[in-house]
Amino acid sequence: MKLRARFAPSPTGALHLGGARTALFNHLLVRGAALRGDDAALVLRIDDTDAQRGSKEAEAAIVRDLRWLGVSWADGVARASHRSHIYARAAADLVDRGVAYPDFSAEPRGWQRWRRADPAEVRTRLRAGEPHALRFRVPRGARRTIRVVDAVRGPLVWADVARALPEDVVLARRDGSPLYNFCTAVDDNLMEITHVIRGDEHVPNTLCQVLLLEALGRRELPTYAHCALVVDAHRKKLSKRDTHRPAGAPYAGLTVEAARRDGITPLGLATYLASLGFSPPAGHGQQPREVFDDLDDLARVFDLSRVSPAPAAYDPAKLRWIDARCLRLLSTAGRRELVREQLERCFAEVIPPTFVDFCAFELFGDDSMTAFDISQGAREAVTFDLGALLLESDENIAAVRRVVEVILAAELPVLDGTQQSVDAFHAWIDAALETTQLHRRRTFMPILRLALTTSSRGPDLATQLRLINLAVAEGVPGVVPIPRRVDILQSALK
Repeated sequence: MKLRARFAPSPTGALHLGGARTALFNHLLVRGAALRGDDAALVLRIDDTDAQRGSKEAEAAIVRDLRWLGVSWADGVARASHRSHIYARAAADLVDRGVAYPDFSAEPRGWQRWRRADPAEVRTRLRAGEPHALRFRVPRGARRTIRVVDAVRGPLVWADVARALPEDVVLARRDGSPLYNFCTAVDDNLMEITHVIRGDEHVPNTLCQVLLLEALGRRELPTYAHCALVVDAHRKKLSKRDTHRPAGAPYAGLTVEAARRDGITPLGLATYLASLGFSPPAGHGQQPREVFDDLDDLARVFDLSRVSPAPAAYDPAKLRWIDARCLRLLSTAGRRELVREQLERCFAEVIPPTFVDFCAFELFGDDSMTAFDISQGAREAVTFDLGALLLESDENIAAVRRVVEVILAAELPVLDGTQQSVDAFHAWIDAALETTQLHRRRTFMPILRLALTTSSRGPDLATQLRLINLAVAEGVPGVVPIPRRVDILQSALK
């Protein structure tokens, strides 16, 4: 089986998550077919027909983001702006066959005259070099119905083509520049595209493109798959032009670039984007899989018949959940590098390798933390926010005061990672419990954590204290040593 798909973004801005999902679905379809032994390829086609809005920088960013996401394509990048001669040749052929005609009128309804114009007058005006648009002669007269296979939405039917397209379609402007629908049809025909996966905002373009494909000689139409929009929590379409984002909020960006900046793994983002509409088959536990080993693992189960026509809601919390599990699938080097990038972004400084490794592999040992969470947790651990502590209840403040007295009476052992220091720390806790008569799990340990970190949450306290001591030894910016914390507490709680 021969399968050809294409992704055709406009280089007018960053790659939006909706566009990234379209690219991913195309990749998964093609890659899945290739893994089954079929002749399959994906074409990356830059739709840069809008010279005023497009830019080379945006194109380069789109290509970079696609590669980062894991989307691959064949034979380089095709650009509409480099194919003007191809469109001109196709337009001339349509005119020669009477399927298209020059429109010399500047009036809104003037095309009707030139649809029926005397060929001799048309030739005279063409020889004189008069500016003109080119229009496609939409079939009129006998009623015609068009049916198109859509693998997601079901059959698309236009019962009366002439009523659906009351005006003959413009193929090229008066300056000669070709329009989107014409370029798309020409390229889909010449590139032998068999599957067109795109957002359902393109459904209105389909009739025009199908008619043009037929006029260009295409015998078998592509299979179309119009995927529903990605919407926000209020069911409003996501837009890359939406700039509202809470300060410091992770996973709230709506572009691939923002996701990469937040330390999201490529597999985590790809897996989540695939879940926006696609429902994988049940796994061994009879529940749909939500995490995959790699993109090939996902491609093997991808099927357009399992893509829902209903809009999918973007959920940052679900993205975070998936990404945390995908972080654990990275190689040691990959995880280290991703955590390093997030730490240096968070601290705005170069971070020592030993501190990076401790954060990446020891600070948070479960599968619920992302690289962003790890960097933020490390930042919170090494700094000391007295203001947050002073907002605690009077009861907690009183308990913190008692713990500080215990620390002052018997100095807290320095945790350095050795078993000896760990044993000394646990012995110190046992002695403190004996002195204070506080319950270990319900009272003493939570209050000790609150006193030394000003937070009631975080990793194991011993691990967190080790992190603070390591940050002091490595000169991590902003770190407040444990003795200094105790001094601050003693002064503040007098």
